[in-house]
Amino acid sequence: MAVGRRAAGSRWSASRLLLAAEHAVDEGARILRRGRSHIGALIAKGDRDFATDVDVHIESAVRDSLAAATPEIPFLGE
Repeated sequence: MAVGRRAAGSRWSASRLLLAAEHAVDEGARILRRGRSHIGALIAKGDRDFATDVDVHIESAVRDSLAAATPEIPFLGE
């Protein structure tokens, strides 16, 4: 699909979705740059699976940004 065109049945154009995604990535990158020197405590997520405070903060910021821009599109984070 060309940028700017709408998917069938969607009220979101590809360019609007791309802008929302770029904004979310920019927000995550800002958090990463600020937190690189102090990633925080490791949080156990499962057997041999960990996240840092920065990881959790980035996921939260990306989720919030995308939810604000596209509230009817679900988010699945990892």
